[in-house]
Amino acid sequence: MERSEWSKPIQFILSIIGYAVGLGNIWRFPYLVLTNGGGAFLVPYITFMLFCGIPFCFMEFTLGQFSGLSPVEAFGFAPLFRGLGWAMLLVSGMLCIYYNIVMAWVVFYFTQSFSWNLPWKSCNNSWNTPNCFTYTGLTNMSSIPPNSTSSTMEFWTHRVLESSPDISDFGGVNKHLCACMAVAWILTFLCLYKGIKTSGKVVYVTALIPYVFLSILVVRGLTLPGAEIGLNFYIKADWKQLKSLTIWTRAAVQVFYSLGPAWGGLITMSSYNRYHRKFNWDAFLLPIVCGGTSIFGGFAVFPIVGHMAYQMGSTNVSTLMNSGPGLAFIVYPEALAQIPGAPIFTVCFFAMLFTLGLDSQFATLETMTSGFMDRFPNTLGRHKTLFTLLVCIVQFFLGFVLVTRAGGYWFQIFDWYATPISIVLIATLEVIAISYVYGAKKMLGHAETMIGKRSRFGRIFWTTIWYFITPCFTFYLFVTVIMDYTPPYFTNGKPFPSWSVAFGWCVASVSMIPIPLFAIREMWRRRHNLKSLFKPMEYWTDACEARLRQAEMRKIREAEMELDGIEDDVRE
Repeated sequence: MERSEWSKPIQFILSIIGYAVGLGNIWRFPYLVLTNGGGAFLVPYITFMLFCGIPFCFMEFTLGQFSGLSPVEAFGFAPLFRGLGWAMLLVSGMLCIYYNIVMAWVVFYFTQSFSWNLPWKSCNNSWNTPNCFTYTGLTNMSSIPPNSTSSTMEFWTHRVLESSPDISDFGGVNKHLCACMAVAWILTFLCLYKGIKTSGKVVYVTALIPYVFLSILVVRGLTLPGAEIGLNFYIKADWKQLKSLTIWTRAAVQVFYSLGPAWGGLITMSSYNRYHRKFNWDAFLLPIVCGGTSIFGGFAVFPIVGHMAYQMGSTNVSTLMNSGPGLAFIVYPEALAQIPGAPIFTVCFFAMLFTLGLDSQFATLETMTSGFMDRFPNTLGRHKTLFTLLVCIVQFFLGFVLVTRAGGYWFQIFDWYATPISIVLIATLEVIAISYVYGAKKMLGHAETMIGKRSRFGRIFWTTIWYFITPCFTFYLFVTVIMDYTPPYFTNGKPFPSWSVAFGWCVASVSMIPIPLFAIREMWRRRHNLKSLFKPMEYWTDACEARLRQAEMRKIREAEMELDGIEDDVRE
């Protein structure tokens, strides 16, 4: 079967931007800046983006576009590492499961925002407790009653999550979140039911609309009294923190997780490119847009939180800020509730989050479905719509534990274990496989057949980066993630029970198991010729040669059509 291609070049650009620019750019990056030296954090962030983010993108674009294969088949250049493709497929599949519960939370908040009296703004609701207090009218942080809980926190805990007391107490299904998760999966399917033929059109909206909403929030935030309080924490640099290894580590992690190498999405999306697409500019554009969005997003977060601090007579926003879901579903909604016209800007905020999350889900799910269809082209490949529907249904039910009343705890288990360790392991082995086993020079040669010859300096630059800097970066990241590991804990500081931690490690191992399994299988199959473990498989070579022939035939057809057009003009 001939592989689908993007209808227009811009669709690939929008798809990879939508994939890389996600929720973490809004709810993680601002907190990292706040807690890691303010503006000084941008130094290691930009450094890692330039010397690691861009080279990784270039490497994965080369592999995907040259082979025209999804990750499951793309690693056929080295049989010993074939398990990496399946590892990418599984880690993307697990991400889809718990990512869509976040989308469900966003959908619920979005629907609740269509009210002039935002439900998390008061303590007069059925879910509130006697310990509830509101920030409205609060002029001093010291006047907050002891052992009290904000109305926003109670809305999140008792209304949205309907949290049970413990992770083992499932407490039945949270019906409104179940419905919202179903909506999220239905929309995901409708955008992907024909693969890139549908998602390529949807990204015109989902990749661009977030910037409209983000700009609205930035403008509104900058015009609020107290905005300068938040901006001061965001922009002011504590250069002394650059001496700390921690700030460099966190910058490296943020670059890695925001761009999405080793997840399989970049390889999958680039495999739908035309053979001679000049993707080298895309490899520069994606990190720039991703980093720029993160920085721009900070100007939407800090001024509004600064306004909240101003109203409470405080000059310290660090006591209000949080990371992850805490920022998106507790801190920011509370801050938005304090400004005039709050419902309008709240709708904008959650609409922005939904579109950011939706197009990140496109490439993640496409990585999974295309992997199976590339592996079984004569069965699954002929029924793309039906198979995509089946995958969405299965993943909806696999995520059912996340819509129980213990779902918030299980989300933390998945988020803690499903991807962090496996992703850095996959990335480390991927760089070794491409740079040392297959050869960085050979892979660069493949890139040159598609985008044209590089200068001597360019070839030296890329091979040096791929041979030394990128491998060191990924290995350093892998060691850091392992050494910094701590078990998850509840908000009160109590650690999760040991059985749930054991389950978390089982979840983590799911995506890592294919790596040794496929390696052992290939070693057994090739036990009489171990050198073949490091040589391209026949199907991979055939696929690459077929891609080249197809590209050359297209060039000939286009030249003939152009010649026919010239002849017609001459006759006229």
